[in-house]
Amino acid sequence: MSRLLIVPIGDLTPVAVTRARGAKAFEALMDVVRQSGQDASVVLVDTSGAKIVSGSFLDELVVRIDQIHETSLPKIGFRVNSGAEEAKLERVCSLRKIKCTYQRWPDSTLKTTQVRRKPQPRVASYPGSFFS
Repeated sequence: MSRLLIVPIGDLTPVAVTRARGAKAFEALMDVVRQSGQDASVVLVDTSGAKIVSGSFLDELVVRIDQIHETSLPKIGFRVNSGAEEAKLERVCSLRKIKCTYQRWPDSTLKTTQVRRKPQPRVASYPGSFFS
């Protein structure tokens, strides 16, 4: 069984709204992980304590987490508690083509975001197009 370490987002940053704060939150998260996450197999950033988590903040955090290549560190993901937060995480991860681990509270199941391809328009189907 995997041991979870839950890190409230308020422990990483007072406000979760800009890319710069996302970078600082990542540095704070890495400090927490290195200090207390050695016996945890999964570390989850709990976003429920924030009034708002902006897309740019989340994007910066997701990209930096994806760039970690230290095998000694636990898997890092997110804990969300609403459909809107889950959709935002799915959207950011899909745009970046990154698979993120997350937990939808109160369900204890760990899930992975799906990388969805953007549908391509069929050029030949538009009247007056070059290929018609």
